[in-house]
Amino acid sequence: MKLDTSLYLPYQRELDERIFVTHNTTRAFTQRDRLLAFCVELSEFVNETRCFKYWSLKPASEHFILLEEFADGMHFLNSLCIDLGLAPVFDVSKSELSLTELTLQVMQASSKCIEDLNEQSLTHLYEMYLVLGKACGFTSDMLFDSYLKKHQKNHVRQDEHY
Repeated sequence: MKLDTSLYLPYQRELDERIFVTHNTTRAFTQRDRLLAFCVELSEFVNETRCFKYWSLKPASEHFILLEEFADGMHFLNSLCIDLGLAPVFDVSKSELSLTELTLQVMQASSKCIEDLNEQSLTHLYEMYLVLGKACGFTSDMLFDSYLKKHQKNHVRQDEHY
């Protein structure tokens, strides 16, 4: 799967700026909040996959729900890319690892960003997140479509004082 973040960043920059103005805050002031928000969105996504729930027979949520949750995480990763002036292009291969193992690797990469958010740590985190998405069957077209749908939903939420 090939994904060029430069396609996402103009949308993300526009949404970020709207939110920063509306909430009287800044990119710098909210950076750690956005990093934590990514971690929360990752957890919400993984909860919908149910990959770790060995005690349950209930299947994963429907594919469109998984895509929407995954897009939530992408919003925060794209926002952090803007912070660092990055527009990475990824070409991720399918992994043979389980969703649980891939999720743990994304969490580990998140921890590295928490310790030191820099070009290398953020690029690695984003790449691992995309490997997780590919393991769920997502394509770059699916991700872009889902991102744009969620982007519009986020604007509506701002209109409604979410």
